Amino acid sequence: MTELGTDSVVLLNTPEIICQDCGERSLEIPNYNAVMRQVTEQLCLLGRLLNGGELLTLRLALGISGQACAKAMGVTNVTVSRWENNASPISAPADRLIRTWTLGNLGYQTTKVVELLGSLPEGGIGSVAIDLSHFRGTGFRYESCQRFGGAGESRAWMMVNIDVR
Repeated sequence: MTELGTDSVVLLNTPEIICQDCGERSLEIPNYNAVMRQVTEQLCLLGRLLNGGELLTLRLALGISGQACAKAMGVTNVTVSRWENNASPISAPADRLIRTWTLGNLGYQTTKVVELLGSLPEGGIGSVAIDLSHFRGTGFRYESCQRFGGAGESRAWMMVNIDVR
């Protein structure tokens, strides 16, 4: 699901919006913050090393730059970039470190983090699938296809907050 930073997340029961002007389709993600919390939580529970998109998603969820991440992990920015672009696999210690930071950021107690990560890979999940029918509240959607002037008359979707009840 590239809308969430990685193509390894599957969104189920995803509402779709169709632009009345051009027919272009877009997704509606209800309660975006809660969805992203569940995505990051489940990425931490994968029973394998993270891929580049998954690492990038967790780093962005933590709100840290690639440079800050590299410095905290004791590697170079180039190394983090290579991991995030799938040019080289992430090391097992770096994988566990980003998961530890993420679970801590989500409010997990240290003992629970140790328990969860200690159960991997056998106790991990095989994939990340989020059922959006379980989420209600404020969400994000691309409301309308906006036209911009010029010879080509390009279009772009405008993201707006909505109230989904």
